[in-house]
Amino acid sequence: MSDHHAQPSGWYLDAHRIGPANRNHHSTWTLVHEGGNESWKGDWKLEEGSIPGTYKLRLVSDHHAQPSGWYLDAHRIGPANRNKHSTYTLVHEGGSESWKGDWAFEPGTKPNTFKLRLNSNHHGQPSGWYLDAHRFAGGDQRNHHSSWAIVHEGGNESWKGDWALEFS
Repeated sequence: MSDHHAQPSGWYLDAHRIGPANRNHHSTWTLVHEGGNESWKGDWKLEEGSIPGTYKLRLVSDHHAQPSGWYLDAHRIGPANRNKHSTYTLVHEGGSESWKGDWAFEPGTKPNTFKLRLNSNHHGQPSGWYLDAHRFAGGDQRNHHSSWAIVHEGGNESWKGDWALEFS
């Protein structure tokens, strides 16, 4: 995770189904979490997307009451709207294709990084927005160890997070 808009770099994408993260019985808000504990680092599997050249990201870890097997996506409905330029992201159980985002990998601005662009457009969410996390707005911080993950329209390079893969 890149370091901009008060968000420290080196944090991990995950979902924890405790406290305010529980969106509803089918979905959970996603977060980026500082390292330090393995249960704060999400494990993800890439699956072939429904659009050529894209991937679905399926959560394979099951930390903090979050079931594994749910898919990363963004739905611009209700409280998911962060503002007119960004949407909070979620993981959703996989019952419907419209609950599974299609993501494209683009070169990052730093060595050995990439940007993740959402290529699906369902539930009011436009395609072409980028995965990121910011910590400067009042609602961006989940707690002092984590921030809510977002997708942001791509007008400014600082709205497109740089991400790295770690293999174990």
